[in-house]
Amino acid sequence: MTSFPLADAETLGLVAHDEAARPLRVMTADGFDRWTRDAAQATRDWIAASGFVAKAGKTLLLPPADGEDGGAIAVMDAEMPLWDAARVASSLPAAVWRIEDADADGIDLGMVCLGWALSQYSFDAYRPGEAAETRRLVFPASLTEVERSRITGLATGTALCRDLINAPANHMTPASIEAAARDLAGQFGAAIEVTSGAALEKDFPAINTVGRAAEVGPRLIDMRWGDSGPSVT
Repeated sequence: MTSFPLADAETLGLVAHDEAARPLRVMTADGFDRWTRDAAQATRDWIAASGFVAKAGKTLLLPPADGEDGGAIAVMDAEMPLWDAARVASSLPAAVWRIEDADADGIDLGMVCLGWALSQYSFDAYRPGEAAETRRLVFPASLTEVERSRITGLATGTALCRDLINAPANHMTPASIEAAARDLAGQFGAAIEVTSGAALEKDFPAINTVGRAAEVGPRLIDMRWGDSGPSVT
């Protein structure tokens, strides 16, 4: 049975620190116009020669200046940067990047990190060692540990769901889902209860009726973590 472990943040392209990270200037289209006006003449000439048009989701690599890496510019919509960030991450060269917070134009950098991580997902459960080269992003210094933890949880949880959805039906059986749930519960100290067989037939006859003809029998998986919020089964 193929296992689907929970990915970590680095697997999805998010890292805490990297001295060699390349600079990435994240800005809105209006911010790009302002930034260009104040840029060095050589940079303005480069932008003009490239024919670059500042639209959300677009990127532009900049030439080195005074011996320093010019990095890149990424244009995003301030209201919804999630998918812009995903497009940006996919279009940049494979490297480690760091956001220059001062250029961010009020863009939610937490959403940028999440969009970046979502774009770096790859279903490689059946191709070990063949994962695509990941574009990595250093968590911006302006994000708190709580914010980083939340982003990591959303990204890794989404990746797990995508793994389970992408798995072929003969591998993603009720038993496989139970194994994934038990693994998740073990990592986070959640309580888990699985009802199957005669107990399922007695207490949850509808579930049993729907799934009883399958090669792998049905089951009800109840996982509980914490004591706040409504109880959902």
